[in-house]
Amino acid sequence: HRSSIVIKLQNSLINTMGTENVSFTRSNEDENVALIFGVTGLVGREIVKTLLTSKPRWRIYGVARNPDIDSMTKMYSFISCDLLNASETKQKLSPIQDIVSHVFWVTWSGEYPLDSDECCVQNRAMLTNALDAILPNAKRLKHFSLQTGMKHYVSLVGETLTRRDLCYYSEECPRKSSGRNFYYVLEDLLKEKISGNSVVW
Repeated sequence: HRSSIVIKLQNSLINTMGTENVSFTRSNEDENVALIFGVTGLVGREIVKTLLTSKPRWRIYGVARNPDIDSMTKMYSFISCDLLNASETKQKLSPIQDIVSHVFWVTWSGEYPLDSDECCVQNRAMLTNALDAILPNAKRLKHFSLQTGMKHYVSLVGETLTRRDLCYYSEECPRKSSGRNFYYVLEDLLKEKISGNSVVW
């Protein structure tokens, strides 16, 4: 289900490398291999930092449109990819579809208003293209983490919460019925795509 990620703000930056240096191999069958979408964002960077210091070791592939700075660790590789481009996404990601064990989706497009049909369509297209590239032969995929924010529980339109409002939310809370919410679109798409297999999310 939706994963709660605790973000520890730090001053250090996550290192990235160009796509031309990506190695699509793993050292053994039991190795954890992470694919992080939105790796140059705040949450994506924190995931990388956490995994790089975890035991057992992780091999990490980070996906975003533009890289940050060069990497000095062979355990992390950056893949430059426009997820709105279906053919490019397939070309860039299909080579690692059979080695990835964990996927972290921490990206989204905010080109359009969050409660608009256009926003839902665009974000759905990004996730669709990614899933179409990695699922056909995802024989090692165990877990898919779909990050959603507070707006998953609070309507994108309508009243705004104040400091005096005290609200508790859980994953069992019903969806808000007012307006459109691209988080719901992504959640429904993921359920549809991985239904019937052993992938946990």
